[in-house]
Amino acid sequence: MRVYWNRFLRDLNTPLKKLLFVILSLIVGIAGPFGSYITMCLFERTFYWSFLIGLSIVMITAIRSALILNRPHWSYWKIGTVASLILAITFPTVIYFLTIHVFRLDRSMMPDFILFVAVVFLISIAIHAIRYFTIETAMKPENTAPRIMERLPEEKRGRVIRISARDHFVDIFTENGMHSIRMRFADAVNETEDGTRGFCVHRSHWVAEDAIVDARKKNGRISVFLRDGSVVPVSRKYQHNVIENGFLKED
Repeated sequence: MRVYWNRFLRDLNTPLKKLLFVILSLIVGIAGPFGSYITMCLFERTFYWSFLIGLSIVMITAIRSALILNRPHWSYWKIGTVASLILAITFPTVIYFLTIHVFRLDRSMMPDFILFVAVVFLISIAIHAIRYFTIETAMKPENTAPRIMERLPEEKRGRVIRISARDHFVDIFTENGMHSIRMRFADAVNETEDGTRGFCVHRSHWVAEDAIVDARKKNGRISVFLRDGSVVPVSRKYQHNVIENGFLKED
């Protein structure tokens, strides 16, 4: 549960979500859709729509976090589509209940339920597309796979989770399994970092940034928990990488 909660808070506290909340709240509050322009004053509209938009952002973040942790092998778009479908069904249901039984507004101001579901789904997919072509794409230089992929068999290629040194071999862990290669650890790191954001946490371990779901400190030692269920130790020399990238607060 702690892993999920940390992932949820980290995904919720992003500049994009904060910007979307402010912009959408102002636009919708002023426009007053679904009859709210007539039935509410500006202050009431802004409060009402800010609450609903904030609730939708919290719900989609909670849904995405659960899917990412429970379906680590799913692609970005599969997670986005399923999360949008779940939100499109649950969010209008919650809004109908709040509007009628909590805010006690006229039911006639609410749109047709099926139309509401379709609109929520389309908006959610659009926001996922914006995120993909801004944040997700920016995280991958030139949107290309790292060179290390060329050394892996076809069935093992995919998003890199971590790499570990073992004697004269390097174990490459991807979303599709593990493959061992005889090469230097430093060379493997260089070939991975040209297409995947990540950092060393130990002289024998490198992890992908987007694979980290939690970081914990116990008895003075830090460990990172990855989306494939593995736990990787963090040496004192590389603790700053975990802290500076926001996965663990400095004491």
